[in-house]
Amino acid sequence: MQGVSTLRIEQEMNGNSSEYLKYLPATLQSDDFIERFLLAFETILTGQSFLAETNPGIIKSYESNPPGIEAVIEAAYTYFNPDLTPEEFLPWLASWVALSLRDDWPPATKREFIKKIVSLYRLRGTKEGLAQVLSLYLKSVNLPDNVEIYQEDYYPNYYFQVELTLPRLESSRYWQQVRIAKGIIDQEKPAHTYYGLKIQVPSMQITGNVYSVNIKAINFLYLVSGQVKCKITAKINRKGEQNNNLRLSIKGGSPEVKIYNSQIGTGNLEASYTLKEPKIKVVQDWYVAIDNLSDREATGSLVITTTYSESQLQPPAQLKSETQSKEYTFLLPPGLKIFTKQENEYVNGNTWLGTEGIEAQK
Repeated sequence: MQGVSTLRIEQEMNGNSSEYLKYLPATLQSDDFIERFLLAFETILTGQSFLAETNPGIIKSYESNPPGIEAVIEAAYTYFNPDLTPEEFLPWLASWVALSLRDDWPPATKREFIKKIVSLYRLRGTKEGLAQVLSLYLKSVNLPDNVEIYQEDYYPNYYFQVELTLPRLESSRYWQQVRIAKGIIDQEKPAHTYYGLKIQVPSMQITGNVYSVNIKAINFLYLVSGQVKCKITAKINRKGEQNNNLRLSIKGGSPEVKIYNSQIGTGNLEASYTLKEPKIKVVQDWYVAIDNLSDREATGSLVITTTYSESQLQPPAQLKSETQSKEYTFLLPPGLKIFTKQENEYVNGNTWLGTEGIEAQK
């Protein structure tokens, strides 16, 4: 009996003890053969459990440790929830609501459409319905849901115009949105109508990021016999050979912003500016800005350091200094490059000059 007890302890330590033993009479619970026999059934029926609101996804026949039947049944409801179902199940779940999913939609967009398309069916074929479907798509891919549909009196019969707005012009993404928007409109519009699609984009752009710099308030005990300074230093560090031009600027002021120091160049850049007491009191808002002046993507890190010091001029001399640093990583899309027109197509650029966008007629 002592040997059986030792084996039981080892099995429990290795996680191989069957939970089913507790349902047997006490005389059978110490039988090693019965325990191993029950463990086989427990693996198939109970198996591994899952966290709340999760599921095993698609269970392959060749899996070495498949989930148990009980665990799968317990998680079955998650397969019918658009937010919880595995990505592979989205087309199957979409078929329940008579929805065809596009292959170029991201998973988040597919989930949003499955959740909300039924309520939009009653508006199908209407101006409001088309606007809501387009808006649903734009929000799901983090674009402004700015949709305008025009039906003017001077338009031809059965013609309407759709206008969307993109925050910046990225050539590949622009044409992707054109294709997806046309696919949605073709599916939602009345069959006898035709339309023009216009996507508004900035006609000129300089891409960049702005970072706020916190400046401490002046300690008024030092105003009479002391000096207060704050030095802002910004450094751009770039890995690899990136020779596209960036502009690094230190700015201050609100609502009118003034540039106090600016550096333009390739590779690593550094700019600094020392604020003395009048500037600290008068200019409240300070920023560090990075602008991409090239037609290629720019990556790197930005370190902003502020050194704040208070010094008394009268003896006994006192000096207080405090330095803070913060690091950011950045990825800037390409900046200005004007499109050139070749036959009926615009190529080799990311910015249009003298126009608000391209109108895709259908």
